[in-house]
Amino acid sequence: MGRRRPHQVIGTASLVMFVLALVDERNQPPRMNLAPLLVGLAVAAIGMSFGANAGYAINPARDFGPRMLAWLAGWGKVASQGPRLRLGADRRADRARL
Repeated sequence: MGRRRPHQVIGTASLVMFVLALVDERNQPPRMNLAPLLVGLAVAAIGMSFGANAGYAINPARDFGPRMLAWLAGWGKVASQGPRLRLGADRRADRARL
């Protein structure tokens, strides 16, 4: 698990918990249809606090698809900005350079 992944998990969990608490019928709902505004403010707040670390990746549905396409298209380093997994020949090449 890279350094960015815990921020994404915490940001996504915070957003999900906030939205579920907001739409729960047992809670007192916001008045005058303020739910969209409150969700937008929550997304902005979570994005401002975790955006620099995770690239604003708090919605896995919007973030996973483009990363998967980039990985399948061969742009491995662009697909995941975390540390690369080095296999076989890459490790031998690195040792030869040392």
